[in-house]
Amino acid sequence: GVIDEVRLIGQVLTDSQIAELATITEPTADTVPIAYDTSGFGVPLNLDVQVPSNVTWVPGGGLTIDTATRLISPSPATKLYDALTATNQFSIEVQFTPANTSQSGPARIVSYSGGSSDTNFTFGQDGNEYITRLDTTSTTSAGTPSADSGNLLAAGVETHVIVSYDGENITMYNSDGSSVTLARTGDFDWDNSFDLLMGNEAADGYDWLGTLHRVAIYDEAFKQNQATNVFDGIPPGEGSTGGTNSVDWVER
Repeated sequence: GVIDEVRLIGQVLTDSQIAELATITEPTADTVPIAYDTSGFGVPLNLDVQVPSNVTWVPGGGLTIDTATRLISPSPATKLYDALTATNQFSIEVQFTPANTSQSGPARIVSYSGGSSDTNFTFGQDGNEYITRLDTTSTTSAGTPSADSGNLLAAGVETHVIVSYDGENITMYNSDGSSVTLARTGDFDWDNSFDLLMGNEAADGYDWLGTLHRVAIYDEAFKQNQATNVFDGIPPGEGSTGGTNSVDWVER
């Protein structure tokens, strides 16, 4: 028989690209690179990379934001809203390397928000500190007062952090065994219309540069032994709610 044409294309094709292939034309680059949600939990919450040329994908997982851009969910992150408001607890694991220690604002590493002063939660960098803002019924809509790490960050040095909220405290666990705790009470006073973002805020001006090695979000508060498990690369184990669903993003 006759084989006319065989192609292997290193991306998922849109309907319009498939239609172009059916007419024997080259598919256009009408899609942006995607950081895929690989958690296997619920509907995938993938993130679009808005300026692909401003990032470098890291072999084995992760990406480096070389120049200001943002990763953003194409629709509201309702999966996070539903899972986390059901428990009014959460933990976020962030493994990152800041490009420098002059970033401030705080510069947004991960933010589930609708703007610079209206957030569900924000994890960012301010100089050589990392900052957590979390909106509950006892805070402002900006999630303040913030929980600050102290002077722990250095340019080009990888940092592995887990931030946890149990209804009484925000605890920020560091992979060296240290932790910082800020009293915080209340249920999540969240907006289900917000997007999940990395590397910037919904509006420009809060850009963060550096490498994101791993981001994972859990629907429970962690204790120290659970955080230690995750730092060691094993599942967190039983927690206060028994939930261990997580989300992380890698290029595929």
